[in-house]
Amino acid sequence: RATLGAKESKTIWVRLPYEWSASRNSEVSKLGGEELLAKAVAQWDGIWARGANVRYPEQVGDVASVERTPTTLGTVVSVKATRTVTGWRVEFDPGTRALETLVHVPLAVGAKLSEAKMDGKTLPMSSVHLSANGEQAIAAAGEISRPVVFEFSVVGGAR
Repeated sequence: RATLGAKESKTIWVRLPYEWSASRNSEVSKLGGEELLAKAVAQWDGIWARGANVRYPEQVGDVASVERTPTTLGTVVSVKATRTVTGWRVEFDPGTRALETLVHVPLAVGAKLSEAKMDGKTLPMSSVHLSANGEQAIAAAGEISRPVVFEFSVVGGAR
Protein backbone atom coordinates (compact mmCIF):
# COMPACT_ATOMS: atom_id res chain seq x y z
CA ARG A 1 0.00 0.00 0.00
CA ALA A 2 1.34 3.43 -0.95
CA THR A 3 -0.08 6.75 0.21
CA LEU A 4 0.83 9.83 -1.78
CA GLY A 5 0.21 13.48 -1.13
CA ALA A 6 -0.83 16.02 -3.73
CA LYS A 7 1.65 16.29 -6.64
CA GLU A 8 3.81 13.47 -5.22
CA SER A 9 4.88 10.50 -7.30
CA LYS A 10 6.38 7.13 -6.53
CA THR A 11 7.58 4.24 -8.68
CA ILE A 12 6.15 0.88 -7.77
CA TRP A 13 6.67 -2.59 -9.21
CA VAL A 14 3.85 -4.99 -9.71
CA ARG A 15 4.73 -8.67 -9.49
CA LEU A 16 2.70 -10.82 -11.84
CA PRO A 17 1.11 -14.02 -10.53
CA TYR A 18 3.43 -17.02 -10.59
CA GLU A 19 1.17 -18.76 -13.15
CA TRP A 20 2.00 -16.12 -15.76
CA SER A 21 4.35 -17.44 -18.40
CA ALA A 22 6.65 -15.22 -20.44
CA SER A 23 5.03 -16.58 -23.61
CA ARG A 24 1.88 -14.60 -22.68
CA ASN A 25 3.65 -11.22 -22.39
CA SER A 26 2.33 -10.22 -25.81
CA GLU A 27 -1.18 -10.18 -24.25
CA VAL A 28 -0.24 -7.28 -21.98
CA SER A 29 -1.05 -3.93 -23.56
CA LYS A 30 1.83 -1.60 -24.32
CA LEU A 31 -0.50 1.41 -24.09
CA GLY A 32 -0.15 3.92 -21.27
CA GLY A 33 -2.85 4.58 -18.67
CA GLU A 34 -4.44 7.55 -20.48
CA GLU A 35 -4.57 5.60 -23.75
CA LEU A 36 -6.07 2.55 -22.04
CA LEU A 37 -8.73 4.73 -20.42
CA ALA A 38 -9.58 6.40 -23.76
CA LYS A 39 -9.84 2.97 -25.39
CA ALA A 40 -12.15 1.69 -22.62
CA VAL A 41 -14.36 4.79 -22.88
CA ALA A 42 -14.61 4.33 -26.66
CA GLN A 43 -15.55 0.66 -26.23
CA TRP A 44 -18.30 1.51 -23.71
CA ASP A 45 -19.57 4.34 -25.93
CA GLY A 46 -19.84 1.79 -28.75
CA ILE A 47 -21.77 -0.64 -26.54
CA TRP A 48 -24.23 2.06 -25.38
CA ALA A 49 -24.65 3.35 -28.95
CA ARG A 50 -25.99 -0.08 -29.95
CA GLY A 51 -28.21 -0.32 -26.85
CA ALA A 52 -31.85 0.53 -26.48
CA ASN A 53 -32.81 4.18 -26.78
CA VAL A 54 -36.32 4.89 -25.53
CA ARG A 55 -38.32 8.10 -25.78
CA TYR A 56 -41.23 8.27 -23.39
CA PRO A 57 -44.68 8.66 -24.95
CA GLU A 58 -45.96 12.22 -24.69
CA GLN A 59 -49.69 11.83 -25.32
CA VAL A 60 -52.39 9.51 -24.00
CA GLY A 61 -52.32 6.28 -25.98
CA ASP A 62 -48.72 6.73 -27.17
CA VAL A 63 -46.55 3.65 -26.74
CA ALA A 64 -42.79 3.12 -26.38
CA SER A 65 -41.30 -0.34 -26.32
CA VAL A 66 -38.08 -2.29 -26.46
CA GLU A 67 -38.12 -6.00 -27.16
CA ARG A 68 -35.61 -8.68 -26.29
CA THR A 69 -32.96 -6.09 -25.46
CA PRO A 70 -29.67 -7.56 -24.16
CA THR A 71 -28.59 -6.53 -20.68
CA THR A 72 -25.29 -6.67 -18.84
CA LEU A 73 -26.94 -9.26 -16.55
CA GLY A 74 -26.87 -12.03 -19.14
CA THR A 75 -30.51 -11.94 -20.15
CA VAL A 76 -32.79 -9.99 -22.46
CA VAL A 77 -35.74 -7.88 -21.36
CA SER A 78 -38.85 -6.57 -23.05
CA VAL A 79 -40.67 -3.42 -21.90
CA LYS A 80 -43.74 -1.68 -23.28
CA ALA A 81 -44.78 1.65 -21.74
CA THR A 82 -48.15 3.19 -22.58
CA ARG A 83 -49.28 6.67 -21.60
CA THR A 84 -52.74 6.49 -19.99
CA VAL A 85 -55.21 9.15 -18.85
CA THR A 86 -54.09 8.70 -15.24
CA GLY A 87 -50.38 7.94 -15.73
CA TRP A 88 -48.51 4.93 -17.12
CA ARG A 89 -49.01 1.25 -17.89
CA VAL A 90 -45.73 -0.68 -18.14
CA GLU A 91 -45.54 -4.28 -19.33
CA PHE A 92 -42.24 -5.86 -18.24
CA ASP A 93 -40.79 -9.26 -19.19
CA PRO A 94 -37.45 -10.10 -17.52
CA GLY A 95 -36.65 -12.81 -20.05
CA THR A 96 -34.92 -15.98 -18.94
CA ARG A 97 -33.70 -14.91 -15.54
CA ALA A 98 -35.11 -13.23 -12.45
CA LEU A 99 -34.07 -9.59 -12.13
CA GLU A 100 -34.11 -7.12 -9.26
CA THR A 101 -36.34 -4.51 -10.87
CA LEU A 102 -36.60 -0.73 -10.57
CA VAL A 103 -39.19 1.05 -12.71
CA HIS A 104 -38.52 4.69 -13.59
CA VAL A 105 -41.70 6.72 -14.10
CA PRO A 106 -41.29 10.13 -15.81
CA LEU A 107 -42.93 13.04 -13.99
CA ALA A 108 -43.89 16.49 -15.23
CA VAL A 109 -42.91 19.49 -13.13
CA GLY A 110 -45.08 19.51 -10.00
CA ALA A 111 -46.41 15.97 -10.58
CA LYS A 112 -46.14 13.08 -8.16
CA LEU A 113 -46.89 9.39 -8.17
CA SER A 114 -50.08 8.68 -6.21
CA GLU A 115 -50.36 4.92 -6.69
CA ALA A 116 -48.28 2.04 -8.02
CA LYS A 117 -49.64 -1.42 -8.82
CA MET A 118 -48.08 -4.64 -10.05
CA ASP A 119 -50.49 -7.11 -11.63
CA GLY A 120 -53.37 -5.26 -9.96
CA LYS A 121 -51.87 -5.40 -6.45
CA THR A 122 -50.84 -2.12 -4.81
CA LEU A 123 -47.12 -1.62 -4.22
CA PRO A 124 -46.29 0.14 -0.94
CA MET A 125 -45.49 3.81 -1.54
CA SER A 126 -42.49 3.30 0.76
CA SER A 127 -40.93 1.41 -2.17
CA VAL A 128 -41.19 4.51 -4.38
CA HIS A 129 -38.56 7.26 -4.29
CA LEU A 130 -38.27 10.56 -6.13
CA SER A 131 -35.12 11.16 -8.20
CA ALA A 132 -32.84 13.97 -7.06
CA ASN A 133 -34.01 16.24 -9.90
CA GLY A 134 -37.70 15.39 -9.34
CA GLU A 135 -38.19 14.30 -12.95
CA GLN A 136 -38.99 10.68 -12.17
CA ALA A 137 -40.35 8.39 -9.53
CA ILE A 138 -38.37 5.18 -9.02
CA ALA A 139 -40.42 2.18 -7.92
CA ALA A 140 -38.50 -0.72 -6.39
CA ALA A 141 -40.52 -3.74 -7.51
CA GLY A 142 -38.22 -6.43 -6.12
CA GLU A 143 -37.06 -9.56 -7.92
CA ILE A 144 -39.21 -10.37 -10.93
CA SER A 145 -38.98 -13.70 -12.75
CA ARG A 146 -42.06 -13.59 -14.99
CA PRO A 147 -43.88 -11.07 -17.18
CA VAL A 148 -45.78 -8.47 -15.12
CA VAL A 149 -47.89 -5.36 -15.70
CA PHE A 150 -47.33 -2.18 -13.71
CA GLU A 151 -49.84 0.66 -13.48
CA PHE A 152 -48.75 4.03 -12.16
CA SER A 153 -51.15 6.85 -11.29
CA VAL A 154 -49.73 10.38 -11.51
CA VAL A 155 -51.36 13.50 -10.04
CA GLY A 156 -50.55 17.18 -10.50
CA GLY A 157 -48.22 18.80 -13.01
CA ALA A 158 -48.87 19.28 -16.72
CA ARG A 159 -49.23 15.91 -18.41
